[in-house]
Amino acid sequence: EKDETDMHLAYLEGKRRGYKSFRLYGGVGGRADHTFANYCLLSYIKSDGNDAILYDKESTTRVIKNEIIQIKGDAGRSISVFAFGGIAEGVSIKNLYYELSDGRLVPEFPLGVSNHFVGGVAEIGVQRGVLLIISEI
Repeated sequence: EKDETDMHLAYLEGKRRGYKSFRLYGGVGGRADHTFANYCLLSYIKSDGNDAILYDKESTTRVIKNEIIQIKGDAGRSISVFAFGGIAEGVSIKNLYYELSDGRLVPEFPLGVSNHFVGGVAEIGVQRGVLLIISEI
């Protein structure tokens, strides 16, 4: 019996060893509750001042908080952007099929599902809040 998942314990060990950036494998596709727990762990890691990407055979998942990132993707590949853990304000999505400027996303309405790359580098940002980004490999 324990409070942390195995993936969370692995993160804590990496953090103890001084790592700041994490690549997490094997945390998607099994039990839905553990997949969701790993999405929550991404947010925890970000709040802890570190970065992580969760990989599975079809996609990558990451969290951003009050920041802007660039993601490269081949034209036609899918990408979804969700408010995670609360309202996300000042959301910008550039160089994807559906763009957004100074938007507001809420967890209860998944407006950002099933967008796709048009080629090149996309830019996704949030001024206030957290976004969960799932992009097809």
